Amino acid sequence: MLHMNAAIDLLRLALLTSAMLCLGWASINDLAARTIPDLSAFALLLIGLVLRLIDGTASVALALSATVFVFAALCWRSGWVGGGDVKLLAACAWLVPPPWVPDLLLAIGLAGGLLAVFYLIPHRMTAACRLPRPARLGRRLAGARGGGRFLGWFQVRFGCSCCTP
Repeated sequence: MLHMNAAIDLLRLALLTSAMLCLGWASINDLAARTIPDLSAFALLLIGLVLRLIDGTASVALALSATVFVFAALCWRSGWVGGGDVKLLAACAWLVPPPWVPDLLLAIGLAGGLLAVFYLIPHRMTAACRLPRPARLGRRLAGARGGGRFLGWFQVRFGCSCCTP
């Protein structure tokens, strides 16, 4: 019996490693092309199905995955998440034991919020100093023709005190 448990543990480890590789592939593709391949979500679903069949919790996982899919689809309909996120969330619900699905969703939500902060902070900081398009043209002209007053007028006009010529 000890050998059977070791084999199952080794299979779980291989499946979870494969799932991590699929998630990495989906992430890289999402960053590069802003799309998530259907094959990655399907592979995650199959990996999760095998994991839940090993545990004997496939029926509960099916109900939870369907629930996650419905709520994620509603969020997609509202414009809060992308369509790829919907299919990945539903597939990832299969990867963890059913009692862990709420924790998984909370962790994904917190990680997404933290990622949004890292995207927004630099954008907000640079947006405060960003000059409108005519001022950028004025900056080029000021450098080329020595029109410091022209550039200064744009900085005062558009309220950008942190930018320097």
